[in-house]
Amino acid sequence: MASTERDRIDARRRMIEVAERLFAERGIASVAMRVVATESGQRNHSAVQYHFGSRDGLVAAIIAERSRPIDVRRVELVADLPAGRSPTAADVVRVFALPLAEAADDHGHYLRFLANATAEPDLDLEHGHPHDQPGLAWVHREVTRLLRGAAPVVVRRRSRWLATTTLRLLADHERTLTTSRDRASVEEVVDDLVTMLAPLLRA
Repeated sequence: MASTERDRIDARRRMIEVAERLFAERGIASVAMRVVATESGQRNHSAVQYHFGSRDGLVAAIIAERSRPIDVRRVELVADLPAGRSPTAADVVRVFALPLAEAADDHGHYLRFLANATAEPDLDLEHGHPHDQPGLAWVHREVTRLLRGAAPVVVRRRSRWLATTTLRLLADHERTLTTSRDRASVEEVVDDLVTMLAPLLRA
């Protein structure tokens, strides 16, 4: 790979990492693109626009970069479900939430970033893109099956609430990893989420 191409890839990756942290800490709308460029070591303050086109493009690039391994993990969890029975609401919540919870660590910012991004009214984003994430697509299908007979608007609302609540609670968990000695394990956090959200989903 030519050095210029490698430099371009490295610069793009660095801007993604810096933007994820800044968006997590300050919120999406509060971070100027020139600040992302400067803190990424870019001398050109228009570097973000050059690489990503816009703030929306940068947010989408962060999600695309981080969502791939999370969705691979979802597919693995689906494959491990018991054969011969339909997935339960608890199964669906666990498949959605566990890979996200596993993505949190002492130095991570992604869950706080994602919670902020999906709550930002000016961003044209949903909670992922099921068409290119088979694990997430499975979750959407199973939510629809569990709510069979409900009006489409109810299905969409429950799906949105499942995603929004999960992300907000896991963002709080991610924050406690850096600020608190009273840390819950991934298993404890996901068990609590399943206990709370499975009834919400099927109510």
